[in-house]
Amino acid sequence: MEQKVLVLVLYTVLLLLLLGFTGSGDLGEMVLTPEPSDFQAAVWLNKPQGAVYTADEELYVFLKLSESAYVYVYIIDPYGKARLLFPNKYEENNYVSAGSVRRIPDILSGYSLGTSGMPGRRIIQVIATSEKLAYFLSNSVISLSRIKKLLEESEEIRWTSSTTYFYVGSKPQMGVVRFLTDPSNVTIYVDGRYVGTTPVVMELDEGRHIAVFYHEGARVSRSFEVRPGAATVVEFAFKPRVPDEASIILETNPKEAMVFVNGEYRGKTPMVLRLKPGNWELTFVKEGYHTLVLSITAERGEQTISIDLTELE
Repeated sequence: MEQKVLVLVLYTVLLLLLLGFTGSGDLGEMVLTPEPSDFQAAVWLNKPQGAVYTADEELYVFLKLSESAYVYVYIIDPYGKARLLFPNKYEENNYVSAGSVRRIPDILSGYSLGTSGMPGRRIIQVIATSEKLAYFLSNSVISLSRIKKLLEESEEIRWTSSTTYFYVGSKPQMGVVRFLTDPSNVTIYVDGRYVGTTPVVMELDEGRHIAVFYHEGARVSRSFEVRPGAATVVEFAFKPRVPDEASIILETNPKEAMVFVNGEYRGKTPMVLRLKPGNWELTFVKEGYHTLVLSITAERGEQTISIDLTELE
């Protein structure tokens, strides 16, 4: 009899999402936002996104990856405190194959996830990495902001992430947010999840949120506050991107002059040269005309050089 009770206890372990999480911080420092890529993660729960869970109601997290990877799942409470949910001592194998749907907890894992603690929003953050991060299991309360910094600065680890959310107790009041950018058609993530391209209009719960915009390699973050029943506008104007190289249009009279750059043949006029900023020597050669050597300083952006060649006598 005692043995049966022990077995029952072992298989009904409840991992509650309680107060007392460690590693608190600003939402913008906690939530990871990946750069747009083909490596994607989808995450959802056993109830629709934004649903309300009652006290001690069971929670299931589902995820699917476009590439096989190692997965780490965090939960972030209304105060920005985070805790690692997965992997854990009941499920240490966190490798997920591409295209398969993984449920957490697994049906045979012997534990469950419940909801408890303070009312408000909970964010589920899923992180997928190409390499296993061994220290997660040794320190389940490691600061999520440290993980964010590690991954965003790493050039070796390929990673992606996504979020979903739910409420405990009751659903808060909502407000409407309009996201505008100049130019439009800018990729935007809100609280770590992709929501589309600008302009975007959506309803969000009251409180602080984080938006991240991506445009032509540039990334901009904006923290904003949503007030109940009010309309909020979050906007940003991207500066025109300054080219990393000089684009030089070469024209000669007559045409078909051979062009050498620092002694290397590059083609015939008219043509466009793409050079790194700096000093260069251009040589123009055409049969029946004097050879012309020209020293130039290439600057970022577009330049035009027009030359009249002198005919041989």
